[in-house]
Amino acid sequence: MRKEVEPFLETAGEALHVTLLTLAEEGHGERSGGDLLARAAQARSLLAEAVLALGRARLFHPEIHTYSLAVVMTSEPEIHAELTRLHQLTSRLLWYNIAYLPARRVAAPLAPEDEAQLDVVVRGLARTAKIDRVLQLGWLPVLLLLSALGPIYGVPLFGLAVAVMATAIAGVRLAQMQRAELPAARG
Repeated sequence: MRKEVEPFLETAGEALHVTLLTLAEEGHGERSGGDLLARAAQARSLLAEAVLALGRARLFHPEIHTYSLAVVMTSEPEIHAELTRLHQLTSRLLWYNIAYLPARRVAAPLAPEDEAQLDVVVRGLARTAKIDRVLQLGWLPVLLLLSALGPIYGVPLFGLAVAVMATAIAGVRLAQMQRAELPAARG
């Protein structure tokens, strides 16, 4: 392989692998269509970088497979279909060019102090994620407790009032989730 081609293939390989990592993050705390749109835009940008690098490498090796920028920049109206399309394009480019792309280096083990610091960060993130999940549905256990204790204390209609409140809160929450997904459907 010529020395002129190596930087292009290295750039393409890194961009394709980062694109796959970006697209593989499905479901990590994404509640709105805006998060999915941002992820699709980032993946599209990385894929465009890979396609440009593969196009330059193809000047030296015509057997390298690539797509035109128009194929990459075209988008599907539905965000999940777009993410799937980008994943398929990235996977195909990796598969077709596997013989030309540089091999991925195996990561070296972390030093003990770095590993301890990473452990602290991951524990902090896990704690934050748990708190976020509890706050999303934190109203539900409170209302269930109130509806269970109401009849015990002699207030028979209290359970009905709590059920009505729970239905109202659930309706508001559902409306918020639908409003968050509407821009993604239009986008």
